[in-house]
Amino acid sequence: TKHQNPCHVCYGKKDDGDNFADLVIPTLFKQRMFPILHQIVSRQEFDRIADTCHSIFQKNEVLKKSSFHQHLLQLEWAEGLRLATAQLIIQGYENGGDILRMANNIVKLKETEATVKSSTRYKEINKILQVYTMSLDDFIEQPGTTFKKLLDHIFDHIPEQLEQHKIEVS
Repeated sequence: TKHQNPCHVCYGKKDDGDNFADLVIPTLFKQRMFPILHQIVSRQEFDRIADTCHSIFQKNEVLKKSSFHQHLLQLEWAEGLRLATAQLIIQGYENGGDILRMANNIVKLKETEATVKSSTRYKEINKILQVYTMSLDDFIEQPGTTFKKLLDHIFDHIPEQLEQHKIEVS
């Protein structure tokens, strides 16, 4: 967005929201899930990335009131890359933080999978954890078909029910 601050690490427009690091670091710092990695990121590393971001964004006199996008267009390529990478890692509000959010989701899904696998309740009903991933491009191009595939994944017999009730998906 026009006024996006790539270094904003709190959820919410003000700095009184939850800190993004406090939400993802506990999961990503665990060593038991991926012992080979030891840890994905520590709080100190997160804070160093945030400091780097703050040292670049709106520090240049010419870019003092410029947007994130204007920074990317006008900074030297290496500084722009550092700023964009920091935003992808640390930003908790708007559209940043994707790298840590994706890593967090992977760890949480692996934990959930392990919990379900060891659950006697799920063993008794012979169920397993299944994750459905859909492409945003597919959803944009064919929302009805993509949504039907999601419903097929959730409910085993949706096609027959749709046919019975003459529901058209397009």
